Amino acid sequence: TMLLFTPAALFLCSGLVVVETLLTQEISVTRRAGQRASISCGGIDSCYSNTLVIWYQKRNTGTFERLLGIGTSDRRTFSFSHRQENDFSVEIQQNTCNLILRSSDVSHTASYYCSCYTYSSTFGPGTRLTVSGAALVPPVVHVYPAASL
Repeated sequence: TMLLFTPAALFLCSGLVVVETLLTQEISVTRRAGQRASISCGGIDSCYSNTLVIWYQKRNTGTFERLLGIGTSDRRTFSFSHRQENDFSVEIQQNTCNLILRSSDVSHTASYYCSCYTYSSTFGPGTRLTVSGAALVPPVVHVYPAASL
């Protein structure tokens, strides 16, 4: 006798378990200097339990730098000695991890990525934070007399 299995049956019999982690982030956030900014990372309930959510900062010309982390179970914050880490905090509310910038500055303009870290990392799509200057300098207009021919 020959047994025929459907692909689904073969998958179930193989003992493989695949967990898809889908982290969501808003595409962009824009603030003026001095304003509070919050960047959210949704879907962290799809991360493994007892995992670490790590936030990364990536500037246009730089590499990914670890900024802050937080444990999904104990809510303990982890430092990675990033030069701007004291400007930020992290919190978890229900299924979302928030990166909070208390007072934004032009130097915070970058892309921010959340990540579930266990044995390997799953990254969110990233959020571009743009911080504009507090005061724009108005242009100076000079009026010169017309040249005579």
